[in-house]
Amino acid sequence: MAPTTWIIVAFLTALVVMVLAATASGSGRRGVGQFFTDLRAGLRREPDAGGISLIASARQELASADDDEDELGVADIFHVGAVPETAYVDPTPLTAPIERVTRSLRTRVRS
Repeated sequence: MAPTTWIIVAFLTALVVMVLAATASGSGRRGVGQFFTDLRAGLRREPDAGGISLIASARQELASADDDEDELGVADIFHVGAVPETAYVDPTPLTAPIERVTRSLRTRVRS
């Protein structure tokens, strides 16, 4: 099958999953019609249109983030994402019992 076919199948599957999730949600509003109403409301450009307004709020967040005068360099990004040394598991306490057992087994097998 052509890649376009797989893209269309994936898109339709995702749409079906979203509709099923919207109908099975515990909110008071249910149904496919309400799903499409929410979808249209999310795609509106003006933020005061009511509904979800996903794109409009995302644009506002991007504009406010662009207005920030804090300029971070690549080194600052890596400094923020640095992992402390204690974040990883120390294998010594985990391997010490295994090492003791293997030593005792070696001495028993040799004798």
